[in-house]
This record gives sequence, structure tokens and C-alpha cells, in this order.
Amino acid sequence: MRRIAIQFIMLSISYENELTNSGISYVAPADKLMGRDEEIFKQRDRKLEEARLQRKIKRQEAYGKSKSSQAYNSFLTPVA
Repeated sequence: MRRIAIQFIMLSISYENELTNSGISYVAPADKLMGRDEEIFKQRDRKLEEARLQRKIKRQEAYGKSKSSQAYNSFLTPVA
């Protein structure tokens, strides 16, 4: 019986500190209770914006490469 109680306590500690909850915007309950949720949201927004910027740069680079290769290929193609 004591082992079951210890396992329950360990599970509840794990839940409070590690597991995120969809009801509170995927923040761990302990973070929400400590008021860290706003900082977590700001950090997520910064990461998302950085990822969007990186994807935009990659798309622009890919577009520029494809345009220059198309121009080069059209230059080499003989005109009838």
C-alpha cells in the first residue's frame, strides 16, 4: 500500500512539473501556477517568428537559384 502511495505522489509531481495540459495552452500546471506562462508564450512567439524568417530566407534562396539556373539553361538552348 505504501508503494502505491509513493508511486501516486511521484506521478502527481511529474504531472505538475513536466506534463503539459491542453486546457491551459500546453503549459505545465506548475508553470501556470508560478505565473511563468506569459514568459513561455513570449518565448514560443519568438521561436516561431525566427522559424518563419528562416523559412522565408530559404525560399528566397531557392527561388533565386532556380531563376538563375533557368536563365542559364535558356541561354544554352539553341533557338530555331
